[in-house]
Amino acid sequence: MSTGIGALGALHISGLNTGLDTDSIVKALLIADQTKIDSQAKKKQKLEWKLEAYREIKTELKAFTQKYMSVLSPDNLWSTAAIKVYRVALSGTSASAVSISAGANAQTGTMTIDSITSLAEAAHISGSTGAATGDGLSGYNVALKDLALTTPLVFDEGNISFSINGKEFTFSEDDTLQHMMNTVNNDADAKVTLSYSQLTNAFTLKTDQTGSDTSLTVVNLAGNAFGDGVTPGALGMDAGTYDNGQDALLSIEGVVVTRSSNSFTIDGISYTLNKTTAEAIDFTVTQDADSVVGRVKAFIEDYNKLIEKYNAKLTEKTYLDFLPLTDAQREEMTENEIAVWEEKAKSGILRSDNDISGMLLAFRSAFSTVVGDTGLSLADIGLSTGLYSNNGKIELDEGKLKSALLEKPDVVAQLFTQPSEATGAEKFNESGLMQRLSGTINSYTTTIQSVSVEHTERQIRYIEDKIDALELILGQNQERYYRRFTAMEAAISRMNSQSSWLSAMTAQTTS
Repeated sequence: MSTGIGALGALHISGLNTGLDTDSIVKALLIADQTKIDSQAKKKQKLEWKLEAYREIKTELKAFTQKYMSVLSPDNLWSTAAIKVYRVALSGTSASAVSISAGANAQTGTMTIDSITSLAEAAHISGSTGAATGDGLSGYNVALKDLALTTPLVFDEGNISFSINGKEFTFSEDDTLQHMMNTVNNDADAKVTLSYSQLTNAFTLKTDQTGSDTSLTVVNLAGNAFGDGVTPGALGMDAGTYDNGQDALLSIEGVVVTRSSNSFTIDGISYTLNKTTAEAIDFTVTQDADSVVGRVKAFIEDYNKLIEKYNAKLTEKTYLDFLPLTDAQREEMTENEIAVWEEKAKSGILRSDNDISGMLLAFRSAFSTVVGDTGLSLADIGLSTGLYSNNGKIELDEGKLKSALLEKPDVVAQLFTQPSEATGAEKFNESGLMQRLSGTINSYTTTIQSVSVEHTERQIRYIEDKIDALELILGQNQERYYRRFTAMEAAISRMNSQSSWLSAMTAQTTS
């Protein structure tokens, strides 16, 4: 707190004639005014500490929410996929021909990929080798007119122009090859990739999509970037329409599967084909209950830390004799003494806080209340609030949770993640645990921001105005006291001068 009596006597001559310590006397006369200022400053400091406490809780709850209630977090328990987790084990000498993962809708069991006959391919034009002279192109930031191509680029009035899948492109002779390639490759309408290989010294143009339905149509409009339908152009490729896309073809459990992409999902199982094989590949999907139990365990540990901390704040002892320190008091104390003092002064700042109490009560209810039409609560799968003396901390029965995950994963997913479109109490009753906790946290943070924080900030502004007014009064009184002492000093100075004169006159007369 920086409020207080200013530099007393900074512009005053103190006690030259009277011998009085004027500064000390004025300071003593201003003690009552300074006490009023200090009292308000202490109230302000208490309120600022309360704001800090609110912000700390908001920050902690935000971090907790982002960790466990965001699908972007690897630790989340928000989505069905985070609860219904599966492992996939592949076997066979050709297991590397495919990558497999299982999503929330997969079923456990063993399946067989009988063979992978073909991979999905894009429609493409492969340019002739030797497109560039010498050892080929070493960089792409070269102007088109300066490219050392085996068949030099010819420009029409300084430009080359062509269309790909109906999208027209025009480039000047001063544009670089890199610019041309980036423009073509980033175009959302053409949906192609133009590339150059230093290994083969050849350009290639292919569609971004794969499958037998893909085709590639190129028309040369000006210059000779592409050919005329008979002779390849400077890029080593001819114009025309190319229907050379290909579907992926494989057999799963005796069923022939055709897909336009090498990555696809069937019955909750995602496949990525890497190469063809005539050999069978077996894979087994199993419930990965252990990883989910581990994630829930970490969640409960973090949750219990918050519950313990906030319950402690509600019952924290208040030390009435330890008020915020003034600047004058701080100057007389060591840093360690200040830290110890302020720890006690801050203690109890949120004691019996109604908003925290309400949040903790809702948290406890989130675990104990039956979820929708499941007929079960979290306690039924191993997450219980235990004894009342535990103040809402959760006890986790890992074995019970694991059994529930293996026997009824869909129900467990509902208990954790089920959403609800209802409102009020009905929404709470229908929602899963994470939805309930998220809603409670949002309600708490909204309330303290719109009510508690704003009210506290208004109180601080009111006190600041009051301190300004009190400091103005103190300053006025300080000047008034100094004027009086200055007048007294002047009067005594005159008296001293008169006395000296009389003494001098008397001495002259007697002599």
